[in-house]
Amino acid sequence: MAALLWSLYLPALQLILQVSGELAATLAVVWGAFFLVRARRTRRARDWLAVGCCVGLGALSRSAVMLLVPALGLVEPLGSPVGTRSRWRGVALFGSFFLLTVSPWIVRNDAVLGRPVLGTTLSGYNLYRQNYLLSSRDHLRVVAGAEGERAVKELLARRPDLRGTENEAEMNAVYTSEALRIIEARPLRYLRLCVHRFLPLWFNWGVLEAYGVRSRLRDYLLAGEQAFLLLLAAGGLGYLGREAWPLAASVAAYSVAHMLVNSQLRYIVPVMPLVIVLGAATLLRALRYFPEPWNIEGTASHDRVDEGALR
Repeated sequence: MAALLWSLYLPALQLILQVSGELAATLAVVWGAFFLVRARRTRRARDWLAVGCCVGLGALSRSAVMLLVPALGLVEPLGSPVGTRSRWRGVALFGSFFLLTVSPWIVRNDAVLGRPVLGTTLSGYNLYRQNYLLSSRDHLRVVAGAEGERAVKELLARRPDLRGTENEAEMNAVYTSEALRIIEARPLRYLRLCVHRFLPLWFNWGVLEAYGVRSRLRDYLLAGEQAFLLLLAAGGLGYLGREAWPLAASVAAYSVAHMLVNSQLRYIVPVMPLVIVLGAATLLRALRYFPEPWNIEGTASHDRVDEGALR
């Protein structure tokens, strides 16, 4: 069921012909979720190591994926009061192998840039570009195109201390410090903007308009599909209970990471398979109340329904 929903997921289909890291990160997250489900059942060390490796590869494609590490690390021990010690052991193995997977990138950045950067060196740039407008009343929107470039150029013009020979990591620090200064001056506006970014992140609300493009029927269909999947996922979360906490926590952490900086619909694609898995659980449960051949209650137990949703 989850595979069927994913095959009909329009934002992912649009990314197939584009050169982006979203689909590579999606593949890594899906395999990470697969090994996570298996590790929670088998408690085998190799499964936890596989989770760390997959999440690490996903983080190398999209830096926000690294937020899945603290999310899973906090939620996993709470999943059940039984076997808490083994759960902490699994989290330790998972976290250790995640660090091992991303360590070549950290070492490379330290050697080339002089700083052990874990994620991307564009985080500060995006943080400043998308939050410089907090000083204006019209700040609940997406910054795109020429406006963002103009804001960056104005910043550079105000910084005569910059030599023009700074590397990526040094400029990332400059952008980050300037962005934090603006955020600290208007924390409530920043909080409202972060909450507002839920709309462009999940529904692409206001993104096309920011680039001067009118919304078409396809764009409304995308938003409708997102709303439908979110509703299904909410039902799956209530149905599966604690078993769904790691998936829900991963989606929440990844969403917050983008809402703090920048958001548009394609950024949420890497964790949409997790949303679809929860939605599939809702659909499978609903099908149990239909007559044959859709009624699977007589041929599958409650556990089989859950297992089918997680495939």
